[in-house]
Amino acid sequence: MNKFIQIEMLPAADGRGGFFHTEADFLLDNFKAPFCGIEVKIDTGCSSSTIPLRRLKVSDSLCRILKGADIMAGIPYYLSYGVESGGLKHAVPVTDGQKMDCPAMKFEHAISDFTIGAFRYPAAVYA
Repeated sequence: MNKFIQIEMLPAADGRGGFFHTEADFLLDNFKAPFCGIEVKIDTGCSSSTIPLRRLKVSDSLCRILKGADIMAGIPYYLSYGVESGGLKHAVPVTDGQKMDCPAMKFEHAISDFTIGAFRYPAAVYA
């Protein structure tokens, strides 16, 4: 028996294509509190998923603390130049200060207890 997510596609405002919208519950390995009923948009054309903490109502000061901890711990990251970074290319950050100021940095963290669209994913994955 296959498991799948069945979600109706919502049309885009311009009438071309659309997107999938649902709710998710999960735990992140660098955050103590669980996230429940978080609205997510599924982009089928994207090769990886990001979970911006600011969109989860995490304060700017806590986001900076977590970012600093990730930088100091050498957590793997990649640079993403999508909507969240203004779509502009940035210089590759080298120093810790440049990394703290870079809006394009996305850190890799494990996600567990992941449920999306009423489907519970069985194991920890990386987001």
